[in-house]
Amino acid sequence: MKNVLVFFLLLTPFLIFSQNDNLTQYQKAVDYNTINQPDSAYHLFRKLENHILKSDSLYPFLLTNKVLSIIELEKESRLSEKFQESLDYGLEALKAFQELKGRVSEELVKKEYLIIKNVIISSFGLGDFEGAKEWKALLYHAQKASLLPKTMAASFNFDFFTVDDLNVYGYEWYAEYPKSPYDKSNFTKVIYYVYDTNPDGSDKQQLFRLNLEKFNGTARNMDYVLTKKIGSGPNETSVTLYAYPYVKNIDYQKLQNDVREIAGGNIKNYFKDNRKL
Repeated sequence: MKNVLVFFLLLTPFLIFSQNDNLTQYQKAVDYNTINQPDSAYHLFRKLENHILKSDSLYPFLLTNKVLSIIELEKESRLSEKFQESLDYGLEALKAFQELKGRVSEELVKKEYLIIKNVIISSFGLGDFEGAKEWKALLYHAQKASLLPKTMAASFNFDFFTVDDLNVYGYEWYAEYPKSPYDKSNFTKVIYYVYDTNPDGSDKQQLFRLNLEKFNGTARNMDYVLTKKIGSGPNETSVTLYAYPYVKNIDYQKLQNDVREIAGGNIKNYFKDNRKL
């Protein structure tokens, strides 16, 4: 018994030192996040996870700040079209959120849906349209339950890619195709926004939009059609692209390929030469 007591007395200073060291390393990792060095922060948080018990009061703070670093790394990878890398970061962040439920604020929890949205984008980037469909279903369910952040309450970004020097973003609306066959509205399910870019790859200005709109004609197997739009208000010009029809059960692979084709073809050069239209 005496030997055991001596052992723990000898161990106590080490435990205190380790805890202090953990706090020092944790603060260092937080500082990396603050000065926009998410990669350094992420690797230090990962290292600390091996030394801090999940029951430790520091653990949820560690996990929260690790997620913040992951969000930045995921964004960098996604915008660079390194979609496997961004997907891996996104899935790791979602795993962390599962551990954090009930331990952090509701506002932070809502960021989980932003990550799900980004996982969808990465899935589209990898050509995994079926996998993306399952993640989309989670957003539709959350939208009906009014759980989404305001920025995603009506629509969400589901696709991103570049074509030459253009950035292309796909957005989907939760609203469903009109049930009435007599509905002649200009219902839009998806819009792809096409931007030209600055030298650093950031958006410069919007060139045109490609709207997947309800087709109000009588052609068979044609529920939607792509419509090309440029400008806004009274200066907007619009052309219906009848060569790009779709049914209610949208083939997203075809849609992505069609948008790539339009953005990368002569239509792109036309808009570049006529931006003041």
